[in-house]
Amino acid sequence: YIDLNNNCRNFVISKAKINNQFLKYDEFFRDKKCASFIQGGRMQYFNHKNSYGLIFSIADNIADKPNNEPQSDSSNYGKIIFKNFSNNESVVYSKGHRNPQGLLVFDDIVLSTEHGPKGGDEINKILFGENYGWPIASYGMKYANSNKYVGNHFEGGFQEPIYSFIPS
Repeated sequence: YIDLNNNCRNFVISKAKINNQFLKYDEFFRDKKCASFIQGGRMQYFNHKNSYGLIFSIADNIADKPNNEPQSDSSNYGKIIFKNFSNNESVVYSKGHRNPQGLLVFDDIVLSTEHGPKGGDEINKILFGENYGWPIASYGMKYANSNKYVGNHFEGGFQEPIYSFIPS
């Protein structure tokens, strides 16, 4: 969503119902933070703790200029979010993501494909409450110079990807 009056972009998911051949749109999820770069990935129907809802991702808002939002508990950027259909509550399912685009849900297993910086694209098994390390840990290279990020996620207390594409 773009608010032209305030030069603000928000991440929004809408839902629609067909009623007498007309569509009625309602807002399902909105992140109120203004951002200059917004990307969402795939959305999937999901059962989390016996509650049905939608699981989806919001990319780090400035992917080529890392900031601390993927690690911050006060931001939805760099997170995979679950929103409950029955009570409308949202919860951060996992954090520390750069640009998760693909999402596969099979029973209670969640897999995500994630674009890394200058290489280091990842396949992650997403576990509730876990941290995947961005922008601290990545097998990719920094854009500004040829320095590497901390490669080993595990040593930093983060979840290791199940596969990292080097080079990608």
